[in-house]
Amino acid sequence: MRRILLFLIYIIMCVSVRAQTIEVSGTVKDLQQKPVPDVIVKVTSGKATLAFATTNKEGAYKLSYDPSKAKNGAVLTFSHISYEKEEVSLTGDRRKRTEDVILIPKAIALKEVTVKAGPLRLRGDTLSYNLASFLGKGDVTLEDGLKRLPGISVSDNGAISYMGKGISKFYIEGLDMLGGRYNLATKNIPAEYATQVEVMQRHKARKIDQDEESDAVALNIKLSKKAKFKPFGQPVAGVGIREKSLIGALGLTGMMFTDKFQLLGSAKWSNHGNFGSYDMIDHYGNSSLSSLATSKLGAWGGGGAPLGEYSYQTNGYGTLNGIQKVDSTRQLRVNADYTFEERHNSFETQTLYFANGQNVGISEESRPWTRIHRPMLELRYENNAASHYLMDVLRLQGQFEENECPVTSDDGAGAYLNTQQREAKVLKVGNSMWSTTRTGRHKFSFTSDISFNRAPTVCLTFTTPSLNAGGAVQSGQSTSLNTEHGTSFNIKLGKKWRIDLPVRLVANYNMIETEQALLKPLPVSEGSDYTGQRISGWNITPSVSPGTEWRSANQKAYISVGVGLRWMNLNYLSKYDDKRTTLSELFAEPRFHFRYTFSGTSELNLSSGYSHSAGDIMDLLTVPVRGSYRSTSAASGVIGKSQQWNTSLGYKYQIPFSYFSFDANASWTQGKRNVLSSQTVDGTNVSSSSIFRDSHFKSASGGISLSKNILPITTKLTFSAGGDWSSNESLSQNVFVTTYSTGYNGELRAVVTPVSWTELTLSGNYSKHFTRYQGQHDSYDDLRAHASVAIYPIDRLELRANYDFVRSQLTGDEHKNASLLSASAQLKLKRMVWRLSLNNLLDTRHYTYTLFSSTDRYTFDSHIIGRTVLLTCKFNLAK
Repeated sequence: MRRILLFLIYIIMCVSVRAQTIEVSGTVKDLQQKPVPDVIVKVTSGKATLAFATTNKEGAYKLSYDPSKAKNGAVLTFSHISYEKEEVSLTGDRRKRTEDVILIPKAIALKEVTVKAGPLRLRGDTLSYNLASFLGKGDVTLEDGLKRLPGISVSDNGAISYMGKGISKFYIEGLDMLGGRYNLATKNIPAEYATQVEVMQRHKARKIDQDEESDAVALNIKLSKKAKFKPFGQPVAGVGIREKSLIGALGLTGMMFTDKFQLLGSAKWSNHGNFGSYDMIDHYGNSSLSSLATSKLGAWGGGGAPLGEYSYQTNGYGTLNGIQKVDSTRQLRVNADYTFEERHNSFETQTLYFANGQNVGISEESRPWTRIHRPMLELRYENNAASHYLMDVLRLQGQFEENECPVTSDDGAGAYLNTQQREAKVLKVGNSMWSTTRTGRHKFSFTSDISFNRAPTVCLTFTTPSLNAGGAVQSGQSTSLNTEHGTSFNIKLGKKWRIDLPVRLVANYNMIETEQALLKPLPVSEGSDYTGQRISGWNITPSVSPGTEWRSANQKAYISVGVGLRWMNLNYLSKYDDKRTTLSELFAEPRFHFRYTFSGTSELNLSSGYSHSAGDIMDLLTVPVRGSYRSTSAASGVIGKSQQWNTSLGYKYQIPFSYFSFDANASWTQGKRNVLSSQTVDGTNVSSSSIFRDSHFKSASGGISLSKNILPITTKLTFSAGGDWSSNESLSQNVFVTTYSTGYNGELRAVVTPVSWTELTLSGNYSKHFTRYQGQHDSYDDLRAHASVAIYPIDRLELRANYDFVRSQLTGDEHKNASLLSASAQLKLKRMVWRLSLNNLLDTRHYTYTLFSSTDRYTFDSHIIGRTVLLTCKFNLAK
């Protein structure tokens, strides 16, 4: 009996010990996808070795270790005498995991011959580019280098995306110092200072989420030794002539990057182009600042030409950004900046309104001018540990805006000058906090977001002969207190299933007031010279969104299913007529997501969901509000509600070591609203409103994109194509109208280096749009071509010429062509880069194009900035 008891105890102990171990297996291959035998594979924690193994002739390995002994975290290490060492952090609590790696050959110096590592390596979900392998001779900034990498796209404003998906994080040596303002880095860090660009797919920014699903993409920039541990900077200066006027630019950017501390400060000013303003774009949208009053009483602008420069600008900024890594989990970040922008442009518009079977035409010449000041301060603390997470962000913002737009209008009976002036101030302070704690297999999260938004004054002044009083003053103000609090409980059921139970409470207080007064009092018989409204109230919405997730044992299939329940409660009071509007309604919103990974190179995603949305306090502004000298708008007085079903399908395929990527997507949306948009045209005056009537809408879209790099001839080829269709219902001149819109487009781009001293860039884009309503058919197309030739007589000298051609359809068979020719010369010295730019050499001064908005057609003739010469010098302060 005693022997049996001891035997049972021994068995239980063995099972217990086995249950506590984690098993790791996988294969090791080289860049040619061939197995690598005799690789030493170890699991270490600090200086302690927990397990080790070697790969067999198929490159396979298998080992297990006790996670309780990994006090400092576990690291999987791969070592071979002929290959670079690779390390993988082992996080999460999966009892079985697969870690496949690709080893890079070591660089071996043989007298005068050096065998270099390949330009690309793949480790798990991280793709690393050796930037120097892709750089061209004329590349100066990090942004120039990023544009050449396979699968990576950089838009005109600097936004970065990988295989069509925008990045969610931009790291420099693993630290996120700039947030969405990563243009400060990409446009100011020299390309030669960056060694590696890491694309991290399915990125989890929080360590506590390493076992969760993610479709995020992040970028990490690895710097060379000369860019680390000592400060470096780049002053820049420029001078030139634009249309016989003197222009200039000044700037200074300084940086310092260490393992625990990073700092970037910059100040720039220019009275030409986007020299300073583009650096400060926040690609995550955090810099945008608006309010209820500024949304209702918006600024005037527009008329921008898609070709050439059309806006005369003076802009500048000063910014200081720093991040301190306190220890392995805690960070402190400070971002402070001030931006200034003044711009003006001019354009002519031919507007054709559909009015009950007849067309009403109006001609206008507009000259908008805007000046904006934006101060901002953000403080952020983050504790990113594997078992708990805490982040708190305090943000203060302000925006002070002046806007004018004189308009000369012609309705066929004569030309009139109308003046429009606007002043607006907005202030905002907010604090956001996120906290998550892990206990075993369960996670508990709490979030809190509080913000106060105040627009003390928004004032619009109009002088126009179209009003009997000669003009009007439209003013407004608003206050918003927005709070959002939430908790989430996450439960893991075995290795495949997980249940999420997030609960959220949104409580918002809003107030908006608008007033309109005529410049000259009207006689009593002609009506009132003053109209106003003031509405305030609460929006309280609790919600719960339970869901479950399932993963297959091989991690290839993933399914997420859930349903959101929102109980929306609105209570608003109109001060002047003492009318109260309430809404209390429960919304159910089911959702579904499916992902299947065929291999490490291809993936299929399917998402579908049903959602509801309800209007807000803006739906109750029934008193007409003047937005321009000839237009007013009024809401229906009914809280707008809409419901829609959306389905999207996406497929991605990439062959990293062949430098090829492909992705395709399609989506469908269908829904209805309980209000119908209405527009009435009376002479030159346009009134917009909504009525209480159901309206329906549908839309479909799809697209594909391909990218291929051919390194032996330094060539990058990209192709994209897409199409869309939509239908919407509206009311025009009290006539019910259904508008159908269809469009398609295609773009091909090639960057080719046929010989070492020449680079060619060729691109073409064609798009066509159709609109159909009430028996009428309209369409317009747009053809664009771009050609660029760069010649390098010596490695340091670049001579470049650029030609752009556009052919746009205006009406019917009428088309208009426009051409732009520019040239530049760039000389790169050891510590200086000189650049001479000659823009718009043909002195093209106009660009004409047509747009449709529902049943209305707008033909713009934008004025383009004339011939410009600019000489700039960028100096590297680093030794």
